[in-house]
Amino acid sequence: MKGKPCRTLILTLAATLTICALLAAGCALTHHTEALPKTNLPVLEDDLRKAQSQVEATQDAMQELSSAQEFDVAELFAEYVATAELMDRTRDQMNRHLEQLRVQGIDYFTEWAKDRGNYVNPKIRMLNQDQINDLSQPFAGITDEGDKVRRALTPFAFDVDQLRDSSPPTPRKIDYLDFLIKKGQNDAESLSDAIDLALVQVRLARAQLAQIVVPSAAEQRMQQSAPGGVSPAPPEEGAAPEQPVQEGPRRMDQPGLRRMEQR
Repeated sequence: MKGKPCRTLILTLAATLTICALLAAGCALTHHTEALPKTNLPVLEDDLRKAQSQVEATQDAMQELSSAQEFDVAELFAEYVATAELMDRTRDQMNRHLEQLRVQGIDYFTEWAKDRGNYVNPKIRMLNQDQINDLSQPFAGITDEGDKVRRALTPFAFDVDQLRDSSPPTPRKIDYLDFLIKKGQNDAESLSDAIDLALVQVRLARAQLAQIVVPSAAEQRMQQSAPGGVSPAPPEEGAAPEQPVQEGPRRMDQPGLRRMEQR
């Protein structure tokens, strides 16, 4: 007799825990699909800017090494090796986030198209398929330009590794490796150009997404305090001004509501 109430209590607790777990999973899914690309765009932009800066630093280290004298060649080579290792870490992080955003961007807009009627945000609920496709275009641009960054990165990484893996150089050996240094600097220019184009696509994607998914005040404060912030970068000298993003239909101009839906 005593065992039956205990067994009933255990089964009741197990069922309750199972229901709680399913509800938590549903809430987590909604949070994931609505916030993930917006969260990662500032991170990716910061990665690209860091990579751009590190490419320039590696170019400078190559240039210093190419003009090294006998008394400072060992020190300059050590500085180059340290710079190259930092370039490796920066490259790996940038590649990882490019791939993550490519996958997440696809899932993001697929979820909008499939289940947009259940979102709390009225702007998402009122989107039609053509509007969703338009919003997803900058994310496709990030994928395309990200692939170009990877392709430009391959020869530059080879140059960096070849020079770093050479035995501790002498001025005579530096003269011999001068062709590799020049090639590395040329490949760095191509990589830098590819990163610039990827940054343009990231800014376009952020502008498009900001029309629909408006971060809360707490999220804005968090983004502003994060590395890279959320302010757009000032245009470079001679660069063409970016075209303003067209506003969506007037029926979408409604005050933003909370974006997290409790399913």
